[in-house]
Amino acid sequence: MVKKTLAISLLALSIVIITGCVEDPTPTVSPIAPPAAESAVVEDGLPVNLDLPPFLDDVVEFFRWLASIPEVKVIGGHVLFNTMVAVAVALYTGDFQFKRLWEFFYRKLAPYVLVYGAARLFGDATGTSGLAATLFAMIEAMLVADLADNLGKIGIKWPESVARAIK
Repeated sequence: MVKKTLAISLLALSIVIITGCVEDPTPTVSPIAPPAAESAVVEDGLPVNLDLPPFLDDVVEFFRWLASIPEVKVIGGHVLFNTMVAVAVALYTGDFQFKRLWEFFYRKLAPYVLVYGAARLFGDATGTSGLAATLFAMIEAMLVADLADNLGKIGIKWPESVARAIK
């Protein structure tokens, strides 16, 4: 009974995290677009004019653009949720190692976000937006499979039809 309650709670939290990450469905402007006026000192809580070398200005602008994409927010929220579940599972099974916590972020979050961002940028530049959408679906499927694997380690099984679709 406790495991089912935990699974339902984790699923509900996952839905809240994923739906809460997508606040503004308006399309974002790629970093290829002309720069905005530099009259504002702070934008979205971040300083606009950092007096960096031109190359670093472009890098900062790219990461700002990347962080503004709703799908990247969903991927980030899903990876954070999977990390919470993995930590809970590791604590439950007694396998928790603090040094492995960082692994989730550089093995999951960074590659997924950077690959999706590159696909989105490429798609915006070439007019093939389907590439980014397909990649987003694949990343989410991998994250759901990872979540199912972690929940399976503590004995929480998905229904047979869902398990076949995930694997």
